[in-house]
Amino acid sequence: MSIAEIHSAATLTPSKDEMCAKFSDIAQRLGSYRAVDPAGEVGIEVIVGESNDGRLVQLPVTYRASSDALPGEIMTIHHSVLGSRSISYATSDPVAITEFIRLIMTGKKCADYSAGGPLFVVAGSGNSPNSTVTNPDITTYDSTHASGTIHIDGERREFSLSFPPINDAATVKDSTLALVATQPDSSFPVAYLTLT
Repeated sequence: MSIAEIHSAATLTPSKDEMCAKFSDIAQRLGSYRAVDPAGEVGIEVIVGESNDGRLVQLPVTYRASSDALPGEIMTIHHSVLGSRSISYATSDPVAITEFIRLIMTGKKCADYSAGGPLFVVAGSGNSPNSTVTNPDITTYDSTHASGTIHIDGERREFSLSFPPINDAATVKDSTLALVATQPDSSFPVAYLTLT
């Protein structure tokens, strides 16, 4: 299992709570799950929290060195260990898109959250452990959706990814391609991220 490198003693300015308030409906952070960039350059995190109306909502983001900022950067923060970091929606980041789809296709678990357990254990629903995912071309995105094309096992395919409010997420069927988790109050796995 991949381990996300977390600097648990680091301070962020602005804070993650401030980031969530500005760029999502999250009023209270509850936890997060992560994917891992094999090159170790991009931090990939999906923050899960509760909105003011009681929904469980998600904010997928990536963290990059300021010198590696994406055109769709939403803000910068100062990290007390890593310095200035560029923040973008993960839906706009080709590294994140590749890793999310790879996790879905291979059926592997998301990274352990080393600064405390993940909100729920999240893993891909696919059953192709040797699947290769490369060369994403993102054509549209917003804070919780992305679409475009990508190579999966050498074949160019269209993709659409969606991070739904977890309360609204569909129960996962055998044919669903998604990142899935079983919530504490349910025996049925639900989709945190869906791939079509």
